[in-house]
Amino acid sequence: ALRNLDILEHHDVHILSSLLRNSPIAWPNSPDARALITLENVQKSELNRKKMTQIKINKEPVELFKILKFEGAVASGGEAKAVIADGQVKVNGSVETQKRKKIVAGDNIEFMEQEYQIVLE
Repeated sequence: ALRNLDILEHHDVHILSSLLRNSPIAWPNSPDARALITLENVQKSELNRKKMTQIKINKEPVELFKILKFEGAVASGGEAKAVIADGQVKVNGSVETQKRKKIVAGDNIEFMEQEYQIVLE
């Protein structure tokens, strides 16, 4: 029975997943069931892990829509303004709808499974 899934590499998750899928369902309190639950949590955290990109700015502040536009996260400034107004962008963990929100070094922006960390050059 599996007892410890503290640290798994991405390929290990797939191997364990296939092994557990081919095994009979265990009772809820058995080590196998706890391992399965742990495995599912690991898989979810793998899916939820966002890619972090550092954006270097040479002056502060920079308007939010410009960062999305110049980083290529959207095709144009108009599209950037639309996704911000639609609530698809988070700044420091909170949904931001101000298109011209002033962004400074230390801010984090999240958009479409991508996270951007703003740093001053």
